[in-house]
Amino acid sequence: IDYTEFLAATIDQERVLTDDVLRKAFVALDHNGDGKISRRELRSAIPVSPHAVGRIMKEVSRRGSRTIEFDDFKAMMTR
Repeated sequence: IDYTEFLAATIDQERVLTDDVLRKAFVALDHNGDGKISRRELRSAIPVSPHAVGRIMKEVSRRGSRTIEFDDFKAMMTR
């Protein structure tokens, strides 16, 4: 186990992933400020294939929409 793995295993997510921290991360991804992360916004943030972005969107969006809203984002980050 390396240092990064150790930290990941021992960090208390409830202290680190507060609503404020999650909101700031969400806003950073929501480039146009509409309260939703689109496929284009997600793709510009993480360098993966369009297919991978589609899978992520499908898995994370709990409403089956083509966007990720804050509650979807929070649920994904706190799993």
